[in-house]
Amino acid sequence: MIGLPWPSSWEALRIDVPALKADGEPLEDAFSLPVPLLSHWGLDYRFPQPVAFRVRASRQGERILVEVGMKGVLVVPCSRCLAPASASMEGEGEFAFRLGPEGRQESEDEDGEDAPQEDVQELDAWADRVELAPLFWEVLVTALPSGVLCKEDCRGLCPHCGADRNVQSCQCEEGSVDPRLEALRRALDADEEFQRREGK
Repeated sequence: MIGLPWPSSWEALRIDVPALKADGEPLEDAFSLPVPLLSHWGLDYRFPQPVAFRVRASRQGERILVEVGMKGVLVVPCSRCLAPASASMEGEGEFAFRLGPEGRQESEDEDGEDAPQEDVQELDAWADRVELAPLFWEVLVTALPSGVLCKEDCRGLCPHCGADRNVQSCQCEEGSVDPRLEALRRALDADEEFQRREGK
């Protein structure tokens, strides 16, 4: 699971294993949770309103399946002009657990198509809860967009003077070249002139 720290206020979120019926009847719940400023992908994500989570848990013998869904709205710097940009986000995930090593053998014998071993988290045989905070956090973080635009036709910042082209025009030449590439530009110009003189 993703190792970023989730809010301490989420620590009390859990599923009580004894409340899950062994015949597979699902238990469902929903939560509206505030999310603090989150730094990821080199960006700062703000959440202006609580994020909605839904959870559906079911049990078959010693195997527990937890399904998590998430919807929310975030604000992050625009990828082009750095102005605050708002975006909706959604995510979901499935998490499998087993109670005790005896449950592992029983489940594998019953169902040859069970989830891969590395995808199943083992709980102590006496465990009475499944913590939801790390599951919610993983679904949230993996759903974060790596780039958001304030608008589709955002013109971004001028690479020379830094002016926001959505707000104002600047005097920089459109065809101006990065000084670090000036020597390459001169070489290309000289080659073009040589080719012209040679009639090529």
